[in-house]
Amino acid sequence: MGWVLMSERELQRVEVLAQIDDGRIDVQNGAHLLG
Repeated sequence: MGWVLMSERELQRVEVLAQIDDGRIDVQNGAHLLG
């Protein structure tokens, strides 16, 4: 597997989506965090 370069904004989006997937936050809160 190689390197993946991401901006801070992209990394934040991935983290929020992972939290939604894990059930730690709901979709509405995730949408608010993503703007």
